[in-house]
Amino acid sequence: MSDPYKLIRTVDDLHFYLTQAMKIEHATIPPYMTALYSLKPGSNLEAFHIMRTVLVEEMLHLTLAANVFNAVGGDIQGVLTAPDFVPVYPTYLPTGADDFQVSIAPFSQNTVSTFLQIERSKEVEEGEPIVGPRPNPDPWLTIPGFESNYSYYSIGLFYAEIIRGMYQLYQELGDDLFSGDPAKQITAEYYYNGAGNIIPVTDWNSALAALQVIQEQGEGSRQGTIYDGERELCHYYRFQQLQLGQYYEIDKQNPLNSDQPGAPSGASFDVDWKSVYSILPNAKLSDYPAGSVLHNKALEFQQSYHGFLADIETAFNGQPQTLIPAVHDMFTLRELATQLMRNPVPGMPGVFAAPVFSNSDAQASRSVAESTNDFLALSETVTGFSQFDLEGTGQTLLYLNTVIEAVGNENYQALIQLYNDEGIEAVFNSETLAPIARNIIKLWYIATWDSLLDESNPADQTRIVAPEAYPEGLLWPTIGVNPPGAKAQGYAAWSHSPTVIRTLNIN
Repeated sequence: MSDPYKLIRTVDDLHFYLTQAMKIEHATIPPYMTALYSLKPGSNLEAFHIMRTVLVEEMLHLTLAANVFNAVGGDIQGVLTAPDFVPVYPTYLPTGADDFQVSIAPFSQNTVSTFLQIERSKEVEEGEPIVGPRPNPDPWLTIPGFESNYSYYSIGLFYAEIIRGMYQLYQELGDDLFSGDPAKQITAEYYYNGAGNIIPVTDWNSALAALQVIQEQGEGSRQGTIYDGERELCHYYRFQQLQLGQYYEIDKQNPLNSDQPGAPSGASFDVDWKSVYSILPNAKLSDYPAGSVLHNKALEFQQSYHGFLADIETAFNGQPQTLIPAVHDMFTLRELATQLMRNPVPGMPGVFAAPVFSNSDAQASRSVAESTNDFLALSETVTGFSQFDLEGTGQTLLYLNTVIEAVGNENYQALIQLYNDEGIEAVFNSETLAPIARNIIKLWYIATWDSLLDESNPADQTRIVAPEAYPEGLLWPTIGVNPPGAKAQGYAAWSHSPTVIRTLNIN
């Protein structure tokens, strides 16, 4: 459970809430994405469409929360790439509610029930306190005892406090509250528009509109309705259709004639709860044997996902043109996820592999960006290749995790610390750290790890760390040939002698 909240009284409080809002919106994306991709091809088309629509709208919510954050002078650099931005599942949502947890799990009746908990609204009883201004007929309401428990039953109520607190600050500061750089706003031309309207935030009215879109798309535009402000079915009732096996009908011309909650009148459909890959819930890298194809594919997915978040952060930080390709990359993650989901986990009959989102294993204490930068700096020195060339192999995170899993995070951090403080000569003069540095060279050149400490540790066995890494070894461009059996050398390549570019001494 997250720490109890205090009410918003200062701009710093508002920044904190909006940072948590981005965490909340993102925390729903891995569960929704995983359930969506766990559906077997050609099955459950209704469920696929419903979950995909909600997933895209959660990306809209993350973007709108970022627009509000930037508008009120927040610094988004380091928010989406922070070590704790991707939660370790199962997790409580960062709203303070502790009556359910969210897991990474396959599509199932239990999973859909959890999704309904995520998107739930508070049924308001007469006489409950009203907070915030009333620029429209719909009040923002809190739950009884709110002032003493500082937690939020629903995401909608969490946003109600953001609206209330922001309005209070607007009354105190006026337009000075909206001091952010307008160039950091995501506008319609930079956003995939299939999820609803993107709202650039520059003042109180646009901030309110953006926050209400998030509230309403989740739980509805007002209590007792099934639709949002654009008269589209809200998330809660989209998911409820899967439980009931029937579509809701919305009369957009006369919304009062729309279906009532719990009583859909539209077409019926069947949900095949069995036509799903039974994936490993809340998978971690350590669930897959070190060096195995599954481990490496899970690592590739994790690296790609964190790269996606880094690109999103860049877009939110003044380079909005990078958002369109970044959102496209979110859907290319599907291929990586399904590659995992179609393979059984060794030793677990009937259980299939699942994508890994968080850095809960070896790198939990540090961000991917920090760990990768340190590792690349050291690797550049010991290999003689530029960081650009090293990253171009696509093996950076694989090799980094190989080192940490084999020698332990403490030894790895000692290596990085000594290199940063005293340089590479001190590393190679260290009896305990020099062998690790030499193994890093071997990783980059021949994709091989030699056992150093404990052969009983699967990650510290002498081995080629991944079949796909071997052809990317630096040995081949160094001697001017292609890896044997990996790809053709080209016409008449045999007529030229290999060129030795570097001399290695790694033993």
